[in-house]
Amino acid sequence: MLRKVVEALERRIHGDGSFPAEVRATRTLLKFCEAHQVIHPDLKHVRTCLLALEVGAKSRAVAAFEEVWRGKEGLGDEWPKAMFPHEDGDYVWGISEALFERWCRLMQDLKSK
Repeated sequence: MLRKVVEALERRIHGDGSFPAEVRATRTLLKFCEAHQVIHPDLKHVRTCLLALEVGAKSRAVAAFEEVWRGKEGLGDEWPKAMFPHEDGDYVWGISEALFERWCRLMQDLKSK
């Protein structure tokens, strides 16, 4: 019950469009994962995080972020496939690392605010 009240207040205070950098980073990470056939159970938490960010539900977004394992064999440890002619394994791995690191940094900053 309290969680619903907090989320309703957050939506009213923050509302749509309150977290543009976090939304953009989350969407980009998800799009990259889909385009490169990354299949990881934690992607469901990233999707939940995006939905929460889009409506301004900060605590739900942070809770979903906290569910993503960021250690060994976590989402950031996935090896995406090179899917396009201009890509090779090193390039795709570097892009993956950069996207995941940015998303984690933005979400960690949001968590501490």
